Amino acid sequence: MAIAIESQGQLTELLGIVKKRKWQIVVPLLFGLSLGAAVAVFVPKKFLIKTTLELRETGAAADANVAVGTSPTTTDEIANASFHIRHFNRIKELIEKDAQNWSDYVVLEPAQKQAFIERVRENLSVTVHSKNTKTNKGSTFMDIEYKALEANRGVNFLTVLSRKWVEDVVLRERNQLRDGSKVLQGDVDTARDLYRNANDAVQALILEGDISPTEINPDKNSDAWDPDYTRLQNSKMRRMEFLGELAGYHAELGELEKLIAGTPVEVLVDVIEEGNNLATAIAIATAKVDSLRLEQAKYTTRHTSYLKLGLAIKAAEAQKKSLIASQRSSEVTQQVKPNPVLSELYTRKDVLELKAHTAQGIIEQLESSIAEDSLTTDGKTELLTDLHMAIEERERLNRSLNDFTERLQETSLALQGLDESLGSPYEFVQDAVAPEKATEPDPFLITAIGTLLGLALGVASAVVGEFGKGGFRTAADISRSMDLPILGVVDRIWTTSEKRARFLRRVTVGISSLVIIGALFAFTWAFTQRPDLLPVEWLESLEELRLSLR
Repeated sequence: MAIAIESQGQLTELLGIVKKRKWQIVVPLLFGLSLGAAVAVFVPKKFLIKTTLELRETGAAADANVAVGTSPTTTDEIANASFHIRHFNRIKELIEKDAQNWSDYVVLEPAQKQAFIERVRENLSVTVHSKNTKTNKGSTFMDIEYKALEANRGVNFLTVLSRKWVEDVVLRERNQLRDGSKVLQGDVDTARDLYRNANDAVQALILEGDISPTEINPDKNSDAWDPDYTRLQNSKMRRMEFLGELAGYHAELGELEKLIAGTPVEVLVDVIEEGNNLATAIAIATAKVDSLRLEQAKYTTRHTSYLKLGLAIKAAEAQKKSLIASQRSSEVTQQVKPNPVLSELYTRKDVLELKAHTAQGIIEQLESSIAEDSLTTDGKTELLTDLHMAIEERERLNRSLNDFTERLQETSLALQGLDESLGSPYEFVQDAVAPEKATEPDPFLITAIGTLLGLALGVASAVVGEFGKGGFRTAADISRSMDLPILGVVDRIWTTSEKRARFLRRVTVGISSLVIIGALFAFTWAFTQRPDLLPVEWLESLEELRLSLR
């Protein structure tokens, strides 16, 4: 007799694998825990030192988002502060000047010194905070952070570096503003001369055509300024708009024609013919037959009631057979009907043809109006066109003159703000201070990551080991893959030699894992608490490794 095999859920199957291969998961977990703890101890501790610098608003210098070339140089220096402060030569110069505090740098070879400075640059970061006001006014703040291995030395280095950068920026800004002021004064003089020449050209055209001020600058509520020319321009613009619409209608009509040609005229539609379900009536008839037979069994074959009940049983069975014969299920048939999509496409086509015809009529009317207005305005169009072009050129030169004048004033204000008597626009709002505790790395986070990686490796190896083999693993696999019935399940038979080999393998793996994990923990403890127990060569190698991680 076949036995029923129930398929296990994925979660149940996974839990079974975890239970079966628990040591295959626990050992990588312990490896990850011990390795994470060792890494957390060996990685050098760093202290985050921070100073905050404020650039106060001095005239136009408050807007640090103006494009380069139109904004003051100070705001450009703020935008490029990360590159200038972290400049290789700037850092190298400061370290070599303070060689007493950087003794670990002095003893290095030239190639090692370059790598040392690169590590300092990587630990140095500059953040410029954008302004929060809608008008982009106010001060700009900048944070300079340095991750130092020695807190006091890092404070001194960051203080000297930031203040030296401020002094260089202010000096360079003052010199560039003075040179820029001279160039802008020459641009103002040139722009003023060009504006005067353009204004003379406009006045000459007005006198030549005897044009009134109303025609040049008409009132908003008046149509005194050349209404024929205005109407002509409006008609041309409307004609272009309707030509575009007409082209669009023709393109849509072409696409519709393709759709109509590829759409069938008739389609097959499924029609369902409902059946009749007599299951309830058949069940009632069956129950009636069974009840009559039970009643008939109470009497002998010679009893009158036995014969009457026999007739009643035959009638009930005949009724049951009739009901079974009358029962039928629902049927689906297909009928040919007109395609409704084709009707919709023809409707869309009629609408588009009507729109295209309307647009064509409007275009013809506009072309007639354009022809009439062109005859009226030909005599005055050329002169008015030249006049308006001259006026636009005069306005452009006026805007250019105002722009140069405004920039000259802004440069003068910025130069005044950098003058020694008024002080620098930079101010240190937070000096560099050594923190009490190291800010990185986080030993708990590193240990947790190592533990999670070990757990993930263990689970992955368990799943691969379980599913990586060919063949069926359980009776449920056979039941899912084959239609044959399962008569029974025989567990695996382990021979004595196989049991002995499996035991030795597990003992070997367990002891070696415990030795490795214990040695790693012991080495970590000795490095932190009793470094004198470790060989000098090991300590030197570890220091070189920690130096590369700085």
